[in-house]
Order: sequence, then structure tokens, then C-alpha cells
Amino acid sequence: IPNTVITMPTYKEDVKKLIDLSISQNKDKVYTIRIPRCECTQSLVHNEIQFGKWNLEIEGKDVLIISLGPVVAELKSPLLLCNKSVALVNAYFQKPLDINFLKGCLDYQKIIIYHPYATENGFANEVIKTLTLLGYKNKIIVKAIPNGYIEHASISEQIDDLSLNVNDLLKLI
Repeated sequence: IPNTVITMPTYKEDVKKLIDLSISQNKDKVYTIRIPRCECTQSLVHNEIQFGKWNLEIEGKDVLIISLGPVVAELKSPLLLCNKSVALVNAYFQKPLDINFLKGCLDYQKIIIYHPYATENGFANEVIKTLTLLGYKNKIIVKAIPNGYIEHASISEQIDDLSLNVNDLLKLI
């Protein structure tokens, strides 16, 4: 859909920042803020959100994890403790994609798109398409909700049943 913006906060204070940004940027766009059903944590550092830009949360050279929402905060500690060079980017904007950021990702050995809030049909497929058009030749893994029927359960039970929890992601690194 043209002229649409889709965002998702990671931390409590991001909600206000994204609302303020939507007011200042919303000239001719439909601006969607996906508010997660889970509790957002308080950020320990001040992070700036710029329209259409992703934030690099952890620097690394071998593996890149592209994720969004409150799970980014959950990922930080385990990734900092692992003995691998893993980068973590917070994709605040699912639409528009941060093309300039993706242009700088072509040297990673592996890119993992971790989106436990939606199926691979939307955001993940757009990232894959864009990386392919930019010439990325290495491995891409998508951890997202599979297409198909999902049994009724709590969110945490569904995440576990679908092998989408943080521990399942860490096994892929």
C-alpha cells in the first residue's frame, strides 16, 4: 500500500517518540504504530528515533540479527554474553525499510530476520527481496510465525510451540 508507514516500539518511551514523529512526519501518509500486547521495558540508555532509520543496538561482524519490538530488549543481554561477533539492529520502521542500512549489510556471513510478531509474508519477505536486489549472496534465515493454523494459547505458549523464543534464536547463531 503506497504512502504508508509501519513502526513498532521496543521500549516504553518509544511509544511517545513514535507518536510525536508520526505527527511531525504525517503529511500525506497513513502512519501505523504497532503497539505490542506485552509489557515494554524502560530503556537504560537514551535512543533517538529518526524517521525511516533502524538503530544498531549491538555491533558485530559475522552474523546480523534484524528484529523489532520488545524482543530486541530481551535479546541484548544474551547476545552480549555469547562468544560470537553478532550484530543486532532494531528495525523500528518496517515500512519504509532502511535501505541505506541494508546496503551496509552485504558482508555478513549470515543474516537472521527475527520477527516473532508476524508471518514471514510481510516484513521478512521485503527485507529478503531488498537484500537480494542489493546483491547479498550469503545465508538468510527467517524466524517468524509460520503460515497456517495456530492453536489457541497464550502468547508465550504460542512462541514456545512455534520455536520462536530467544533461546531458539540463539541456537541459530
